[in-house]
Amino acid sequence: MMKTAENVILHYAYAIFLGVLLALFVGVGIAAFYPGPQRPEQAPYSAELELAEKQQLSEATVSAGLLKRRVEYEREFKVFMQQNQIYNRNVSSIALVGAVIMLVTSLVLADRIRFLTDGFLLGSILTLLYSIILGFESADEKFRFLVVAVGLLISLTIGYLKFAKQE
Repeated sequence: MMKTAENVILHYAYAIFLGVLLALFVGVGIAAFYPGPQRPEQAPYSAELELAEKQQLSEATVSAGLLKRRVEYEREFKVFMQQNQIYNRNVSSIALVGAVIMLVTSLVLADRIRFLTDGFLLGSILTLLYSIILGFESADEKFRFLVVAVGLLISLTIGYLKFAKQE
């Protein structure tokens, strides 16, 4: 069957659409079923100052209260950052698994349903990029290396199967 320019354009437009939707599916699915830690709220200092003025508290009392709140916030924020690093590492791992699943699906569909193959490849690449970005948000250098190594392996596999093998 001869491919017209219109069919080629539609094929690639569909592949891009499918790839973006697959990557969004993974990202939104992770956010829906594995929510991240909540950032602590910093108390609005102006409201505390207004309250202090109404109560006619001394400057020393106000300063001590604000300092206590600041120290408490910094402690809560430090805990949040530690939890967020763990969360990012976990989400990066889940997204990496999603990228591998999409790549395998693309390879399985390569000979059967060709118009889906490019969409799954693009979805795999976008999900892999998401995974790598989140991997860099974790504080673990070995994990970063692992995510980049898997990303390189997937990229080489895609490149070989999509371009080199076709020649």
